[in-house]
Amino acid sequence: MDYGLWIRLARAGKILSHTPHYLASTRLHADAKTLGQRGQAHAEILRVTYRRFGRVAPSLVFGYAHAVLGLQNRDGSIRDRLSLIGISLVTFLRYNRSVPRAARPVWWIWLRDSYRDARASL
Repeated sequence: MDYGLWIRLARAGKILSHTPHYLASTRLHADAKTLGQRGQAHAEILRVTYRRFGRVAPSLVFGYAHAVLGLQNRDGSIRDRLSLIGISLVTFLRYNRSVPRAARPVWWIWLRDSYRDARASL
């Protein structure tokens, strides 16, 4: 997986820098892992990150929760938001053994937004 390669290079002290030039390209199609198997791709990123660093960042956990639920096809209901919170809670506990303080405000925003959406639709 490319993500693991970038982590190994950075940990080995290799210098990674930005270049404005295209060095490669990719093709997106339904069978591509990043599109067709988003949940599996994100799960692999979590495993690689945990294996290399011993924990995973909140942004990766939240990305995983969204990928598992496939929220591009969801309506953002309170049920969806509670599912996001549940998946991210379990994932934090699995990989980090605790919930970081940074997660709580995100969860609060998800709940607040779904409440506002529900009130607006009345």
